[in-house]
This record gives sequence, structure tokens and C-alpha cells, in this order.
Amino acid sequence: MKKICSTICLMLVLAITGCGVTVGNIPSHGIVDEKFMVYSLPWGEKWENMKDTSILTSAQTVIDDSNRFAVEIAETEFLGLKGRMVLEFSESENTFPASGLTNIYFAYEEQQEQSLLEQGEKIYGERKNYFLDKNGVENPLNPSAWYSTENMENSLTKEEEEHFRKILKDKNIEETRADAILRGPLVVISVNEDDNIVTISGNKAAEVKNLREIKAN
Repeated sequence: MKKICSTICLMLVLAITGCGVTVGNIPSHGIVDEKFMVYSLPWGEKWENMKDTSILTSAQTVIDDSNRFAVEIAETEFLGLKGRMVLEFSESENTFPASGLTNIYFAYEEQQEQSLLEQGEKIYGERKNYFLDKNGVENPLNPSAWYSTENMENSLTKEEEEHFRKILKDKNIEETRADAILRGPLVVISVNEDDNIVTISGNKAAEVKNLREIKAN
């Protein structure tokens, strides 16, 4: 059962390695620090625009429906450890601006866990069970995680933020909840020690990328 679960959830790890992988002409967009990206693959980018990237040439499709598209890389590395990875893309129009590459999963072997955690702490510091917003309020994270200093609030222009708030309002999300969404980190990296899976959630980074592009057009 653990093997099946890890196959579905193989993501994130490459975002941290920072290995020099060619990504064609796809710009990094400067949304988050490079260490919170997977092999420099831009959060929010469509599969069609990155499928020819060298690291993805061996990727196999594992999910393909009207809402999600996911590919698995059978042999890859994260923090110097070998494992399997799944990249998940959101394709439904209803999910905009959280579309394109939104999540990555990396599955590792049980005996590698201590090394993975030690290497992660060298790069990201101690895992936190909360993040602080601009008012110093502790917002819980479960499980504890590493996360980027960038959030939506300090990444969006005033115009982009207003556009995003309108989208949230149209989805009947109350203002208090909208404020919390805007204050969340763009990328969160968590470790499920029971299933030996690292999850890199770049959902908010994807939203920033897509909001920037629609306003630019």
C-alpha cells in the first residue's frame, strides 16, 4: 500500500537540489528563490511548455483527466538521494489562477529519511509548525514544513491583488479567509515520514505567475 501511495505522490524533491538542468526558453519569472523550485521548472507553467525539458524527457503519464495531469519520473534525485518523483498539473479552467504546475511529490526509501532531513535543514533551516504573517500572528502548518519567505501579499502588485481578491469573492470566499490565503507562503515543503514522501506545494507560486501574466496581457 505504501508503494502505491508513494507512486501517486512522488513530488517536490528536485525543487531543492538546484541541479543545472536546461529548461529551454521558459523564464523563471523570479517568483521564488531557486531552492524552492524543482530543477528550475516554473510553478504555474503548462505541461506543454516544459515537456521537452531534459529532466522530463523520460517522464511517464500517471494521471490524465479533465482536472489533473501528472507525470512520473522513475529515477531522479532530491537532496542527493535517489527516488521517484511525480509532477502534478492543474488543468481545469475553474482552478485559475492555480493552474499549471502546482505540486511535486518525491518518494524516498525509509533508510534515507534521516539523511534527507539533515540535508533539508542545511538548506532550509529547522522545519516550522507555523508561519508568521506581517502582523506577527502564528498561522499553523500541519505537518511542520519548510517554506519560502515570499508570499502572495509581498509578491503581487496592488492591481494584481485586487484582481485576485475579486476572483476569491466570486468564489464566495469571505474576506478573512482571503486575507489568510494572501499571507500564506508561495511554496511549502513538507515530509510525510509515515509514507516516506516529500511534498512541495507551489500552488500559491502558480497563482502569482498566472495573475502576473493575465494582467500583463
